[in-house]
Amino acid sequence: MKLHFLFLVTLLVTLSNFSFAQDDEEFEIPDAKKKFDWSKVEVGGSFGGGYSNGVFFIDLSPTIGYRVTKRFVPGLGPIYQYYSDSRQDVKIHIYGGRAFARFYVFDKLYALGEYEYTIWNDVNRNVLPFKSIPLQALLFGVGYSQSIGGSANFNLEVLWNVLENQYTYYPNPVIRFGFGVGL
Repeated sequence: MKLHFLFLVTLLVTLSNFSFAQDDEEFEIPDAKKKFDWSKVEVGGSFGGGYSNGVFFIDLSPTIGYRVTKRFVPGLGPIYQYYSDSRQDVKIHIYGGRAFARFYVFDKLYALGEYEYTIWNDVNRNVLPFKSIPLQALLFGVGYSQSIGGSANFNLEVLWNVLENQYTYYPNPVIRFGFGVGL
């Protein structure tokens, strides 16, 4: 676990120091005396759900990030998901959190690193060998962000979970679609 965390921190620090542009102002460290800039806050995440043939799923996983530079956006967010299947008497609550860092390599293309820690609570103990089990995911990959008007954008990400195991709920590769909005 410590090795994975150290790897993630090293990657994020390395990515934040890349210089792909001539404009030095782009990578200027913010002055500590400056006030918090709400225009650099980005909100997004995943919100959704569905029901079909006795299977119900809901996902409430907002994220919030802060654009430290024009290219570097770290952030975090809570995770809550619920899955039930009335055909097999399965009810699972998934809750936890995530921390991520996004580095824009080009205008719309970014590299992404994300760590998630969740606890799966199998209410009826029909799926997991334990009533609850902690799970971790360490995801790395690339994403594409397309503006859809104003400060809103559509994101497509392709990630790889390097902590994949028998209980992993992210089969590799992980493909995500989402939306984000700057404040």
